[in-house]
Amino acid sequence: LRRSMKHHCPKIVTSSPCEDGWIWSSYKCYYFSKNISEWQWSQDFCATRNALLAHVESLEELDFITRFKGPSDHWIGLNRINDTEPWRWTNGSLFNNM
Repeated sequence: LRRSMKHHCPKIVTSSPCEDGWIWSSYKCYYFSKNISEWQWSQDFCATRNALLAHVESLEELDFITRFKGPSDHWIGLNRINDTEPWRWTNGSLFNNM
């Protein structure tokens, strides 16, 4: 008997699809700024580059960000209007604390 199988052949990317100064990881481009700024300014900075502050979607992504950012803190796309409101990602979805 001959058995048919489907094959998954991922394309090997030999260069980053990201702009200079950005880092490619798990199908996303990341930019770690050295500038100190407020959350809204950072969100606007990303928007002018057709990007968003990072939405952490997995523990692997959190691990990457934590390791790569170094000792500095960086803004991510999570905020809340006031102390009584729940945390939300910039796309409107609720934070779930993985």
